Amino acid sequence: MKGVVSFKDDDDRFVVQAVHMLLEGEHQRAWRSTEGRVTRIVFIRRDLPRDTLRNGFMKCRAEQALVAAGSE
Repeated sequence: MKGVVSFKDDDDRFVVQAVHMLLEGEHQRAWRSTEGRVTRIVFIRRDLPRDTLRNGFMKCRAEQALVAAGSE
């Protein structure tokens, strides 16, 4: 697994990667104004339960309306 995560109230990109049971991540740099703050994770494997993974991640995300309200 490899990816970039956008956390609410965090101006830095968080980069994560994992192999088998090993997982590591760290803040990389500030998001650029030209970048869309999007969490993007890639899993490399055959026959993954796509719907199960997608539904689980969607339950973890901050709603856009909540993010906008928190920044006022």
